[in-house]
Amino acid sequence: MKLHKYIFTAILYFICMTVVAQTDDAKPPWITLSGYIKDLQSTNFIQKIDSNASANLIHNRLNLKFNISSKFSGRLEIRNRIIYGEQIKQTPDFGKIINQYNGLFNL
Repeated sequence: MKLHKYIFTAILYFICMTVVAQTDDAKPPWITLSGYIKDLQSTNFIQKIDSNASANLIHNRLNLKFNISSKFSGRLEIRNRIIYGEQIKQTPDFGKIINQYNGLFNL
């Protein structure tokens, strides 16, 4: 019975162990650019199926990372949203509703 405990413990140890085979000593690039762009569309049916309102959201994000030295780096992240469609026209004060921000800084 003790042999089974030791074998089970050894298997768990080897499963949980991490091994670093290679190290990357190469200098990181001076500037790194990443991000995404996505298009989201929504449709709402009003009363009848032949009456609908749709909205479209184009959302993109750019992430820039600057590696000035090994101890100093900086980041700049930019996000844009473009919303259009019939649903926006039908919603009163849509701009005021979407412009509410409860964060620390309103940039």
